[in-house]
Amino acid sequence: MTSNPNNLTTLVSALGRTNLSDTLNNFVNVTCLAPTNAAFNSAGSPDTSLNVPDLTKALKYHTIAGAQYSVNLQDGEVLTSVDGPEIKVRVDANGTIWFNDAMVVQPNVITNNGVIHVLDRVCTFHFYACS
Repeated sequence: MTSNPNNLTTLVSALGRTNLSDTLNNFVNVTCLAPTNAAFNSAGSPDTSLNVPDLTKALKYHTIAGAQYSVNLQDGEVLTSVDGPEIKVRVDANGTIWFNDAMVVQPNVITNNGVIHVLDRVCTFHFYACS
């Protein structure tokens, strides 16, 4: 999959709505798990389905301190989001990476302060869902 910033406009809008854009841009070595527009639409548009506090919490759940590049991720590894809840990593036999039940469709999008992994869905909070 090629990089397509238009595929993440819902995320960008959600970051703006919660005023997290500047906060996340000031993190050093951060990993963003970025659901595509289609993933957000499948989960329900955050602009209509979540209030600002809940949306903020959900976005922080999709953010991990430290740049976690795909080559370093290990099957069964558990990462902690900046908001506290854990996220389980799964690497299947084909090398496909999953964060909880969300599949990485585009890994290692390098940013000025870390890395983005584009996901096919919004991560669920029950972190052993994909076991």
